[in-house]
Amino acid sequence: MIIACVKNGEKYIGVVYDPCADELFAAEKGKGATLNGVPISVSKSASLSNGSLGLGFSARGRNQAVKDTVNMLLDEGGIFFRNGSGGLMLSYAASGRLIGYIEEHMNSWDCMAGMLLVEEAGGICQEINVQDAIMNGCKVVTAGPDVFNQVKALTDKSFI
Repeated sequence: MIIACVKNGEKYIGVVYDPCADELFAAEKGKGATLNGVPISVSKSASLSNGSLGLGFSARGRNQAVKDTVNMLLDEGGIFFRNGSGGLMLSYAASGRLIGYIEEHMNSWDCMAGMLLVEEAGGICQEINVQDAIMNGCKVVTAGPDVFNQVKALTDKSFI
């Protein structure tokens, strides 16, 4: 289950619940992020080779973009993780389980809560126009602050 609230064009509340693991990720703008009520933070990794990068794919994405991203990530010594839920993988990035999460195109109902979680847990999300993303979806690029530029460089080359 994923719930997000947007207020005045900003992500304001985000909740992701994983019933299989009984984990509730929650964030409120300016108040941090939690997992089952305990504060969380993003990965402190400074290298793509020191953790797994979540990688999503949707029907609106391009196969070649994913292939190019995987090849570049592997060339950098990194590895990727995919579980089929972009919202849950964004939560994993917020809790430090992943060094970040990327997807060429996500619908707003899948990404807004997770992006707020990442931001409130100390991570960086590539800036988006929230109002446009609500209607049309958006590219999602997130990571811990020490590896964000490396993650963004991958997507700058492969995601258009």
